[in-house]
Amino acid sequence: MSNPFSKPSQPKNSLTLFHWLLFEPLLLERYERTLSKLQAIGISLKAISINFFVFIIPLTLLLYFIEVLAVGLAFGSAAELEATHDAHA
Repeated sequence: MSNPFSKPSQPKNSLTLFHWLLFEPLLLERYERTLSKLQAIGISLKAISINFFVFIIPLTLLLYFIEVLAVGLAFGSAAELEATHDAHA
């Protein structure tokens, strides 16, 4: 019976490799020792590029739209306050 707490020696996919890159540097270092320099560079570039398009760009766009909405609401409220202040003056 295998130990459920043992860590794998190879990542299952690029998402696992990206997770190791961020949160499991010891596993990544152990896996990197089994690869040649060229294999390590190729796998790293592939994992970063796939995760870049799947996670980083959508997250960046989401944060951008939230910022645009927040700024729009803030300036919209300021313009309404100024208009009501000018109307009463």
